[in-house]
Amino acid sequence: MATAINQSLALTFPAMSQGVRAGNLLFLAGQVALDEQGNLIGEGDPRRQAQQIFANIEALAGLAGGSIRDVVRLTCYLSDRSVYPAYAQVKASVFSPDVRTPPAGTAVVVTELLDSRFLLEVEATLVLSTNSAEVPA
Repeated sequence: MATAINQSLALTFPAMSQGVRAGNLLFLAGQVALDEQGNLIGEGDPRRQAQQIFANIEALAGLAGGSIRDVVRLTCYLSDRSVYPAYAQVKASVFSPDVRTPPAGTAVVVTELLDSRFLLEVEATLVLSTNSAEVPA
């Protein structure tokens, strides 16, 4: 059975979940630099946008009974290759190799994202520990 995980109503769109938990797997839809109220954070600033994205990933992981440490795969969509260094720097600070094994990752430069103010969008897959509490439906 799959369970939807949504951080806030401001970030919920028709026929879409921010995340779906299936057993101990959590699949997160592309996260962008929107806060819980739906406000863009870091317009024009790829580092600040990446920080907000990872904060969103962490919040969704927590709602599903896990943590950012459970991330095993990331896919990053970049609006321009010049955005990558800021993303990589923030990712390296979140997933320090001396703390844990960094997740597998892919970065792709795309023509554009849904909102031109978004500089990057990140999807994540997490494997939650088997003793994580099940999220009620």
